[in-house]
Amino acid sequence: MACTLNQFLKSLESAIATGQIGQPVAARLRIVTAPELIPPFVNEFLDWASFGLTSGDPHLFKGNYRISRHVSGLQTNVQFRTDGGANLSLTWVENSTQPASLKFLLIGNHGLIRLEEPLQSSWNFAENNGPAKDWFSQLLDTLNSDSSMGSFP
Repeated sequence: MACTLNQFLKSLESAIATGQIGQPVAARLRIVTAPELIPPFVNEFLDWASFGLTSGDPHLFKGNYRISRHVSGLQTNVQFRTDGGANLSLTWVENSTQPASLKFLLIGNHGLIRLEEPLQSSWNFAENNGPAKDWFSQLLDTLNSDSSMGSFP
C-alpha cells in the first residue's frame, strides 16, 4: 500500500510517542523519486528528524555531517552524527522512471521501526509554510565546496 509523506511522518511521530522503541539512537532513510521532489522531501524529513531524534527538542539537533555523491550524480548520501550521539543516514536517488519509494529504519534503545513503502504518485508535504530551514541547499553547498563535511544546525 502506498503512503504519502504526511502519513509517513505522522506514523513515525505516533510510534515514537508510544515509547515502545525507547529513545531513538539511529535512523536510516533511502528515498527514490523524481529530482524535483528531492529538495522538499529532504527539508521536510530533516525538520522532522530535528524533533524525532531529540525527544522533541530541536535545539539538541546539533552535530556534524559528511556528504558524498556517486559519480553518476544520481545518488547522494549524507551521514549525520549529533552531539547527543544519535546517527542519521540519508540517501536520495534521483529517478523519474521508477515509482517513488522509501525505505526507513529507526533504531531505538528498546526496539526498532522498519518501513519499506512505495510513495503515492501524488505524495505531498505538510500543509504549512514549509520547513524552518533549507537543509537541502546547505547540503548541496557543502557538496559543491572543497570539503565534504559540515556542521548543523
